[in-house]
Amino acid sequence: MQRRSLVAHAVHLFAAVALPLAAAQPWPVCGTSAGTYTAGSTYETNLENLALTLRTNASSSPTLFASGALGSAPDTVYGLLQCRGDINPSDCADCGILVVQDIGQACNRTKDKILVYNQCYAQFSDSGDFLAATNNSGEYSLLISGTNITSTNVTGYEGAVTSAKRTTLCGTGGTYTAGSTYESNLLNLTRTLRENASSSPTLFAAGALGSAPNPVYGLLLCRGDVSPSDCAYCGLNVVQDVGRSVCNRSKDSVLVYDQCYARFSNKADFLVSSNNSGEVSLLLTNGTSITSAGVAGYNHAVSELLNATVRYAAENSTRLFATGQRVGNENDTGFRNIYSMAQCSPDLSPALCRRCLDDLVGKWWKTFPPKGEGAKVAGAKCYLRSELGQGPFYNGAPMVMLRADVPTKATDVVPATSGKSNSATKVLVIVVLIMAGAIIAAISLCMWNMRNKRSVGKAEVFSGPDTGEQFESVKSSLLSLASLRVATNNFDESMKLGEGGFGPVYKGLLLGQEVAVKRLAKGSNQGLGELKNELVLVAKLHHNNLVRLIGFCLEEGEMLLVYEYMPNKSLDTFLFDTEQSRRLDWKTRLRIIEGIAQGLQYLHQDSEKRIIHRDMKASNVLLDADLSPKIGDFGLARLVKQDKSRDITKRVAGTFGYMSPEYVMRGEYSTKSDVFSFGILVIEIVTGKKRSNGTYFTEQYEDIISTVKRHWVEGNIVDMIDQSLGKNYPEAEVLKCIKIGLLCVQQNPIVRPTMTDVIVLLNGGVTRSLPASAAHRPTSLGDGNSGYSQTITQLSAR
Repeated sequence: MQRRSLVAHAVHLFAAVALPLAAAQPWPVCGTSAGTYTAGSTYETNLENLALTLRTNASSSPTLFASGALGSAPDTVYGLLQCRGDINPSDCADCGILVVQDIGQACNRTKDKILVYNQCYAQFSDSGDFLAATNNSGEYSLLISGTNITSTNVTGYEGAVTSAKRTTLCGTGGTYTAGSTYESNLLNLTRTLRENASSSPTLFAAGALGSAPNPVYGLLLCRGDVSPSDCAYCGLNVVQDVGRSVCNRSKDSVLVYDQCYARFSNKADFLVSSNNSGEVSLLLTNGTSITSAGVAGYNHAVSELLNATVRYAAENSTRLFATGQRVGNENDTGFRNIYSMAQCSPDLSPALCRRCLDDLVGKWWKTFPPKGEGAKVAGAKCYLRSELGQGPFYNGAPMVMLRADVPTKATDVVPATSGKSNSATKVLVIVVLIMAGAIIAAISLCMWNMRNKRSVGKAEVFSGPDTGEQFESVKSSLLSLASLRVATNNFDESMKLGEGGFGPVYKGLLLGQEVAVKRLAKGSNQGLGELKNELVLVAKLHHNNLVRLIGFCLEEGEMLLVYEYMPNKSLDTFLFDTEQSRRLDWKTRLRIIEGIAQGLQYLHQDSEKRIIHRDMKASNVLLDADLSPKIGDFGLARLVKQDKSRDITKRVAGTFGYMSPEYVMRGEYSTKSDVFSFGILVIEIVTGKKRSNGTYFTEQYEDIISTVKRHWVEGNIVDMIDQSLGKNYPEAEVLKCIKIGLLCVQQNPIVRPTMTDVIVLLNGGVTRSLPASAAHRPTSLGDGNSGYSQTITQLSAR
């Protein structure tokens, strides 16, 4: 009787309630008499396999129906799947996907369960009675006569509607066809992202699937305040909507829901960028409760709250997520409580997160009317939302709380006096102001004269064409020589960390912060040029994988740069030391490779100007307390105009073993020069062996790169992996890094990958076989123009 009533309940919901079209969450009806099964049991395996079979059979049946059983006693599972008669087989298959995905979560492993969706319903049990039953009229009429959907179910029903609201942005960069390889890759990637995001601590997943010409790139980011199960449910909305081709099969699509955000494209740019091209904006309400007189106050309140929430998300939250609330006062008619949310994808640095969110704030008032009571805007890597309301739209307490100033009461205002008393007061005020102004002017003149004398040396250092402007852009970082003498104990030898490219480097303590102070050796004209170059470039760079410049000093003939202190010094001190290298397990080495790649990608693409480092090597990769990498020493770095792919110099400088062939032979440098150096670094990190700086132009000489290539061809590349790793590494992952390294050191710069390509490959892409020429020949500088076919394929389709 219980099982028949469950069927009737399902039929009633399926036929009469008519769940909203966008709702991907199931309406589960759970039995109470059949018992439960355990995770990983034979019964669970049979259940999952039966669900897959029913999905295939129902979607290929003219009646869109399938039933059956699987397994032997006591683990037999019976089931059926019925799709709505007005949908097509493809929609039936997509609904069947939801059944397969939800079967393990619904009903807490109760053996007897029914899942009801908008387009299908399914039932499973350890008894086959429901498959043979033909008469449910008694139970059905009982449900209709009662029409009892409990208040709990009503709440769940409304929640399903709310979380399924969707805003879409469909691109114009081309479409795919039904049943194509691209569509298959898109659907599979969508399901994978849903699984990965809901199981990730950050509720975020990004990746790619498929090889050219059908690669699909995507990301899924759930709101930072939702649970993993809510993230999974929102991911189901994405799966269903992508399957229904909500963007008419546009390859570039953005889907924004209440609890998650997803984006898909046939290009990888948005995965490695922090800008907001293609943002989605949605006005939630037009605003009727805010009076015309209150608009200015409301706009100020929203702006204040959004900026505070953005700051907290980027600077105070490890998850790059923040919620906020502003509590108004009695003067704030119509907007007593304003709520906000800001979030970035966890793969952004705090600086890039701030830039991404600031971009959305800047567009906020250009996009939405001044009386809008709520709005949200989602960029490629960040999200911003604000709403009025009686309660917050997010879960939990706000992370940022602002309160309006207590209004001034009329009784607190001192009335103005009249007559002579009032005139006397005015005269007194004017006299006091004039005297104060004269004193301030005199003090300012003295200070200006003193500062002008001290600044002569600084200005001379930055004399010459274009450098005055450069000095103005960085002078806010000026530090006094006296403070640096105190910080370094007057540059005591015991504080010396080592010798840099243009002089000694000291450890110091400046305002409670450990710093590294680079001091230019006196009389070094070359060092002066490098110092100026480094100062002007680094002052404008902000990335987690670049060493941060704190300030500089130009006084009394001293020229110093002050950086954040890196307690673990440089990568070479670990990598090429037998004992220290044991601290670099594979997980740490991979993090170092990925960090260097992200830092270079920022220099090449995401910084204000395209920058080529020109001296990438292990000693210029510094390690913080957690052994995370930061690129340093920008003395040789060069700016390249965005419209130029390469440049030429007459002065070739750098570290010979890391230089690209075209740079050594012809003075040509480009972003691909850094890619070559990066490839050398990757191979050094994997093998633990340093590339020689000596002559390696002859066929008789075999350096580390040639050795790695030879072992690759001979099929024993595993022998080249650093022995200090032992066997504690995932072989496939290590081999992928070696492939990437070898692709980066190809002779022809045109066929080397970009750093964007490298990041995509590190994040899940794979490489095909190396070109025969790249794998067989030793690295020589005599064939820089020889051609190789491009061999990177971004992904391998499932």
